[in-house]
Amino acid sequence: MESKPSDPCTGVTCSNHGTCLVTAENKAFCACDEGYHAEGTDCVIDPSPCARVTCGDNSFCVVTSTFEPLCLCDDGYHRDGDKCVLTGNPCAEVDCGEHGRCALGSDGPFCVCDDGFTLQNGVCKETPEPNPCEGVVCAGNGVCGISSDNTAVCYCRPGYYSDGDKCVKVEQSDSPCADTDCGPNGSCVVTSDKKALCICDQGFHWASDTCVIATNPCEEIDCGEHGRCAFGADGAICICDEGFIWRNDACQEIQTDDPCDGVECSGDGVCLVADLNTPVCICRPGYYSDFDNGPKCVEGDGGDAPLTPCAGVTCGGHGTCVVTSDRSPLCICDDGYARNGLNCVKIEECDASVTCSNDWCLIPACTFRMGSSENELCRFSDESPAHFVKISRPFYMKQTEVTQKEWETLMETTPNPINFCGDRCPIDYVTWYGAVSYANALSVAQGLPPCYQLDDCTGNGLDYDICETVVFNGLDCRGYRLPTEAEWEYAARAGTTTALWNGGIVRDGYNKWGLEACKSDESLEIALTDIAWFADNSGGKPHPVGTKLPNPWGLYDVHGNVYEWVHDKYDRYYYGECDPQCTDPLGPDLGRGRVARGGAYSNEVRFIRSAVREFTSSDLRSDGLGFRLVRSVVD
Repeated sequence: MESKPSDPCTGVTCSNHGTCLVTAENKAFCACDEGYHAEGTDCVIDPSPCARVTCGDNSFCVVTSTFEPLCLCDDGYHRDGDKCVLTGNPCAEVDCGEHGRCALGSDGPFCVCDDGFTLQNGVCKETPEPNPCEGVVCAGNGVCGISSDNTAVCYCRPGYYSDGDKCVKVEQSDSPCADTDCGPNGSCVVTSDKKALCICDQGFHWASDTCVIATNPCEEIDCGEHGRCAFGADGAICICDEGFIWRNDACQEIQTDDPCDGVECSGDGVCLVADLNTPVCICRPGYYSDFDNGPKCVEGDGGDAPLTPCAGVTCGGHGTCVVTSDRSPLCICDDGYARNGLNCVKIEECDASVTCSNDWCLIPACTFRMGSSENELCRFSDESPAHFVKISRPFYMKQTEVTQKEWETLMETTPNPINFCGDRCPIDYVTWYGAVSYANALSVAQGLPPCYQLDDCTGNGLDYDICETVVFNGLDCRGYRLPTEAEWEYAARAGTTTALWNGGIVRDGYNKWGLEACKSDESLEIALTDIAWFADNSGGKPHPVGTKLPNPWGLYDVHGNVYEWVHDKYDRYYYGECDPQCTDPLGPDLGRGRVARGGAYSNEVRFIRSAVREFTSSDLRSDGLGFRLVRSVVD
């Protein structure tokens, strides 16, 4: 009997992202899922559309909601054909005097004067009596000036022309500026590619859809005669002149005589210079620092040494314990290790490359610091202690929050009858039970095992109000699920350590306008309006997903728009309970409701930071409360 030929597809899995087919030549061929392509008998994820695009100087590439590459110009540049060119400032060489500022007019730059001053011969001078401009209103935020014959004349903004003592609107309905309002401190111009562009007056910049007063973070910083102020990623910093170092809030001269010269700290101890330029020995385990008899390390155990806060602190065997000025133990970690409480943990080198395809991003496994440090402004106590968490397996995360259209197509219900922004509006008014029910339904629809066992549920179809029993099938489940609290923060941060992925909050307390900075428009300092819908720019309603810039890993709206349900129950003290090797935490077994992350369109800046933990009852339905999904990559 003739033997049956072997099947070329035997053992070929196509990386679990495709189907093996036998060709006419009796060879195995992988027909890959959408978003993947064949490399031999493997299906690998397609690269980001931006990988094949070169945007050129002064520009950068983003991936649109339809997964197309789009080149955007840097701030201060605009598109001219295929290039991003510098947006010129006509006011660069205009001097209005100390009582005025330059603005862009229909016939070129002109001066806007302070109260009590009037434009006279191109300069702001004290208003004369009688004042020819009294009672004159120049339409469109124009400015009244006094001509050489002592009569009033209007200097007009673009879109208006001067007719003696009035500004007359130019009737040009097809102009891109026709429906653009730059506010009282800006002017609209038309760029070479027929786009409306607001040019702000001197002393103002564009933020929150208007021209606002430009603040200088260095305005109230005194670095002394041997330093200068600069604007760093976390606010104003002092850069000292060569030969000086920042110490005790001043630039101080570096001592040429090293206090550690001649000091030997036994047992491989290290000499450091402490306050008042005094040498101190930092000793290794098995030695203690002799505080009373000069800088030295003395061999001995706890019985030989005086009582010290470092007694028994080993820093995980990868660092040295020192005593701070307030007599507290502090670990100084070896290279390649980072402090985590009183332990030193190994810093892993993470794969920073992330690929996104068909609305899903592959997030790499790595270790990150979760929570906020004690010096982060506007923080809450339940974000402490900041601790290292290991994410041991890669996972896919949805690039956007689940949308109204996606929910209605799968669930055939409408949780919130009020839809502010159409099909691409994020779904909200969904309970935690409804969110995991959606995850199960999506898993089943795609032939994957559901990750939750839900029993005794009530609600509208699969849009559950509450389930009496919920069993989670674990992180090895291949189906869709909610991210853990750690996975969510890890992905939202995308390798950053600041309060928001594009920077830190500059100041707390009260700002120069007398407003609480943690509640006010910090977006002036950190360009938050470019990446998030929140209280300062949302107009009190959600917006279509993916309309702000994505974070470095391609995820949209991780700050603001709608809160996002995560897997974990809430315990304000849980961060202190994870051991030094904290790996893939699932949250506490018992807790108050469930955690929601990311903040919403109605929140101020402090509530949309990466570390903020909100919690609420699992059966709550609320405007501005939605979710996004993840899926584990399982071998």
